[in-house]
Amino acid sequence: MLKGDSSVGDDGISQALASEALPSLVLLLLLLSCNAAGASQSEASALLQWKSSLFRSEALHSWSLDSRSNCSNQQNFPSPCSWTGVACDVEGSVVEISLPNMGLQGKLDGLSLSSFPNLVHLNLSLNVLLGTIPDSIGFLSKLAFLGLSVNSLSGSLPTSLSNLTQLLELNMSSNAITGEINPIIFTNWTKLTTLALQQNQLIGKIPSEKQKQTLSFHGNPASKHTVCSHGHSPILAAQLHASGLESNAMMQEAQRK
Repeated sequence: MLKGDSSVGDDGISQALASEALPSLVLLLLLLSCNAAGASQSEASALLQWKSSLFRSEALHSWSLDSRSNCSNQQNFPSPCSWTGVACDVEGSVVEISLPNMGLQGKLDGLSLSSFPNLVHLNLSLNVLLGTIPDSIGFLSKLAFLGLSVNSLSGSLPTSLSNLTQLLELNMSSNAITGEINPIIFTNWTKLTTLALQQNQLIGKIPSEKQKQTLSFHGNPASKHTVCSHGHSPILAAQLHASGLESNAMMQEAQRK
C-alpha cells in the first residue's frame, strides 16, 4: 500500500511539474514568435512604404496589411512571405524579392534596402525604375543575384556595390547609367560569375584579373581605357557565344590585348 501510495505521489508530482512548466514553454514560444514577427514586420513595412512611393504598382495588390496579429503589441502585423514576388526563409525573413516585368514605375531609392539583412535574390528587371542606384544597396551583404536590367536607372555605379561579397550574378544592362567605373567596385567580387553592364553610358576599366567571368560591356562608349576580360571557362564561354556577345568589337579588341 505504501509503495502504491508512493507511486501515486510521484505521478502527482510529475503532473504538477509539467503543469507548471507548460505556461513557461508557451511563453517562450510566444516570445520567439514575437521576435521573429518583429523582424518580419520591419521588412513588410519597408515593402509597403516602397509600394506607396511607386507611380504604378497594380501588380502588388497582394501587398497589404493583415488585421491579424500574433503579438498583442503589434497591431495589423502583415507577413510578407505570401506576397507576390516575395520569398522567406524558415524563420520568416525575406530572402528573395523577384518582380521582373511587373509594370512597376517609380524610384529604387524609395526601397529601404537596409531592412533586408538576409536578402539573397533581388530581381527588378524589365520595369520602369527611375533615379539613381542608392548607396544603401551595400547593406545587402548576403546578396547573390542582383537584376536591375532594362529600366531607366541613371547616375553612376555606387562604390558601396563592393560590399556585396557574396555576389554571383549582376545585371544592370540597358539603363542610363553614366560615368567612369571605379575599380574599387570589383575588389570583393571574388565569387562573381556573370556581369552585364551593356547598353549604358559607362566608361573605364574592368580589372583584367576577372578572367573567368562572363563580362558583357558592349553598347557603352568606346574608349581606349575600356577593357573587357576574356578567357572564360568552357561553360561560360558557351553562354557568352550563345548570347552573341563574343562578336562585338570591344570583345575582339580585348582578345587582342
